[in-house]
Amino acid sequence: DIIRCSLVQKHISKPIRKGLILKALELLPELNSILFDSSGYYAGHSVFFPISQSCYNKIRDKSIKEEDLSELDFIDYNREDNPVFYAYDVSADCNGNLFYIIGAIMKFFRDLKNKKYLYASYTSRDDTYDLNKQIGVTMVWEDKVKQEKLKSKAPPRLYEGNFEKFLNE
Repeated sequence: DIIRCSLVQKHISKPIRKGLILKALELLPELNSILFDSSGYYAGHSVFFPISQSCYNKIRDKSIKEEDLSELDFIDYNREDNPVFYAYDVSADCNGNLFYIIGAIMKFFRDLKNKKYLYASYTSRDDTYDLNKQIGVTMVWEDKVKQEKLKSKAPPRLYEGNFEKFLNE
């Protein structure tokens, strides 16, 4: 369900490997989840990759793509001075379930002891621009050429930051 639903994001042309999601779940169970409704149907998910700053820098400078990530790029975020929490995909079948998933994500970052983390996300959804601005992360770059190629409403964008100001207000 996670792989199928992540392909709704226009910029994701090649599905992420299932093994990568399972390894992320092992290392970061607090941010990797799948939600089912009371009837047992898929209702949403969140997939975060705990990666090193050097790995993130390669994504940031476009020398690698998300689909190039491997388990070797993952870190134990508890042992890193400046961990990067890379949001691969967060999705839900309705706003209520999305708020539930986002609430769990925000609780994790609120309670995280190491406040020197970096949150990063690459998305092509047109509704994320204002949301990311509200939660205090900034756009690093956008890919207008890929937008044209994908015939997307919004260009794929890379965001980064942390939630400290947002969570303290």
